[in-house]
Amino acid sequence: MKIYIRKIEKLNNFQIDEEIKRITNFKSEKRRLQSLTGYFLLKDILKEKGYDSFKIIRNKNEKPKLNIPLYYSISHSNDYVVCVVADEEVGIDIEKLTDKLLKIKSKIGEVSDDLEILVRNWTLKEAYIKYLGDTKIPLKEIKIISENPYILKYKESVYAEVIKYENYIISVCMKEPKKVVLIND
Repeated sequence: MKIYIRKIEKLNNFQIDEEIKRITNFKSEKRRLQSLTGYFLLKDILKEKGYDSFKIIRNKNEKPKLNIPLYYSISHSNDYVVCVVADEEVGIDIEKLTDKLLKIKSKIGEVSDDLEILVRNWTLKEAYIKYLGDTKIPLKEIKIISENPYILKYKESVYAEVIKYENYIISVCMKEPKKVVLIND
């Protein structure tokens, strides 16, 4: 499974479609730039896979889904966007290692004061929520039941991989274990 990462930079001249119209309504310029970078990364990946045309459909929980036989997940944090496209449900999350994240310990049910462990566990749980498409799940209720390989459980068990890239942690959840490769786009 390939995970693509792209640095967020200013964007110039692009063709407008429905998803871009939705994104340009975001109030925060930073969020617009992150979301547009993620969308263009998704478009590039799908084009590489032979899909020049696709639509994003949202379910009742607002989980985005493609109108083609592929699944995807996008996440962004500070300077980077990551995207994964697969032939089965998938969820991804990226977070920059910053001390301010130590404040979320109780939110995710974490006891460790080790920043890297805390962020790893947070991204694992966030990726799992994206995998399920249910943002109402309390993070504390998602259990990491194994670390080699990573297995998470709430409603169903899934496998996960964790990658450290610079000072970021990236986690991806999938139904079956797969080798994960990070591609710097």
